[in-house]
Amino acid sequence: MFLTRVRLNPKRAKTRALLDNRYIGHALVESCTDGTERTLWRVGEVSRDHVDVFMYTQVRPSVHPLVEQCGWPEQFDETVRIGSVGTVLDQVQEGDKFRFAVQVSPQKRSGSVSRALTRDEDVREWFATREEGWGFTTGGEFRLPRVGRAPYQKRGGKRVDFASAEVVGVLTVTDVVAFRAAVQGGLGRTKHAGFGMLLLGAL
Repeated sequence: MFLTRVRLNPKRAKTRALLDNRYIGHALVESCTDGTERTLWRVGEVSRDHVDVFMYTQVRPSVHPLVEQCGWPEQFDETVRIGSVGTVLDQVQEGDKFRFAVQVSPQKRSGSVSRALTRDEDVREWFATREEGWGFTTGGEFRLPRVGRAPYQKRGGKRVDFASAEVVGVLTVTDVVAFRAAVQGGLGRTKHAGFGMLLLGAL
């Protein structure tokens, strides 16, 4: 499994389109693989100087299409970082602690209808009640720096504004198998729109 960070140029039209419509981001990220796997991805830091995009892939991605359209092709080696995280996941043990950040799209289903959750208290409940299934616990101690909506519109299609929440904190691994599956498969739904990618950092 590979973790990739691509630094994009915010002055380029395609980068601005990616930020304005996650469908564009989905298409750009999928162009970096052979299309046989679902790529986890997310937008990271956004500033006037750069925009970071992260992705998890099972095979080493070819990010040249993304860089050509959104980045600095002449600075490829300086703006692209690709590394294997398989060894790190293999070494995870119960009780290990990590700093984490994840963008999720919380929804509550009632029959066949899904309701987007955009209030802090609803997001907190949604996240906390799913931690056990994801193989970790935060003890309810996590921050929500941003809660709102993110636009997604296919070309010529109806616009959908997905619920969007950034969750940041420290987690403790409680179930190694479930935790690895959560990292590899993502948290929650709407992963194609840039949600669910769990970024981990050492304490």
